[in-house]
Amino acid sequence: MWIEPEQLAQVKIIDLYSYLAVAEPGNLKRCGQDEYRLIDHDSLKVSVSIGKWNWRSQGFGGTTALQYLITVRGFSLPQAAQMVLESKAAPYSPLAEPPPARPFSLPEKNDSDNRMIDYLCGKRGLCREIVEHYRTLGTLHESAQYHSCVFVGRDECGTPRHAAIRATEGDFKQDVEGSDKRYTFALQAQNGACTTLYVYESAIDAMSGASLFLLGGQPWKDRHYLSLAGVSPLPILQYLTVYPEIRTVVLCMDDDEPGRLAAERIKGLLHLSSLSLDIRIEPPKIGCDYNQYLYMRTARNRARQAKKSKGRTELAAVHR
Repeated sequence: MWIEPEQLAQVKIIDLYSYLAVAEPGNLKRCGQDEYRLIDHDSLKVSVSIGKWNWRSQGFGGTTALQYLITVRGFSLPQAAQMVLESKAAPYSPLAEPPPARPFSLPEKNDSDNRMIDYLCGKRGLCREIVEHYRTLGTLHESAQYHSCVFVGRDECGTPRHAAIRATEGDFKQDVEGSDKRYTFALQAQNGACTTLYVYESAIDAMSGASLFLLGGQPWKDRHYLSLAGVSPLPILQYLTVYPEIRTVVLCMDDDEPGRLAAERIKGLLHLSSLSLDIRIEPPKIGCDYNQYLYMRTARNRARQAKKSKGRTELAAVHR
């Protein structure tokens, strides 16, 4: 299949919304004043006025329908170009410039972190020592308005540049508006000789990984931990520029289809970089993610302790 250069140039200016509006109108669902969500890929959002799309669960996006058909739908370039041509879609022309993004600022701290600590240690099973360590560093606090967990990412100068919010009630989670995706929640190794970076999808998973090392009697502070706040590779690439001594990257992504796909994609991207890295993919041994792994492991320990305690009580009753 051959596409003339003039036709290809025409195809390359068609944004995704304009294409879907005529080719797949039933696949669009409005989710905001200027935004649509795809029904068959509910984490893929399309912004009308700025002509961009973002597949959040996979950590990448684009601008054109051509990019979407190739990277998301899996069509070849000639096939994708022909589909856009046949749709007869015209590029969208916004009537006004989109409003500027709000500047980044951290949610106000609550006077107490008690609800956050109860959630992280009680409901999510994190080790109290690790939660307190992050609080001391100033990268974890409870928000004043909703009592949510706020996981703060700082740049190399210590300036807050990113924050991820996780509700302590319900399942609400999102990045704070204006966050810089390069600087997500992380814990730097206290041992300057550490050359290994452990990468997780969420901040709670990263803290769960640290908790697992602590419970295993290993020096958890002598490792680098990084949360991606999703599956974008940008935080990894930025982290490696700050810590060039890192030689091994362990991708501790979720053990589900999006997590496995993201791990393979990030591994391929890092192999294509100029960095000489050993890339390992290590999903949780049990459960879907590292927090489930931690919780299931500690549940087994709690069951063993309860059984031992019951046995001692019964033995004491016999000797009375």
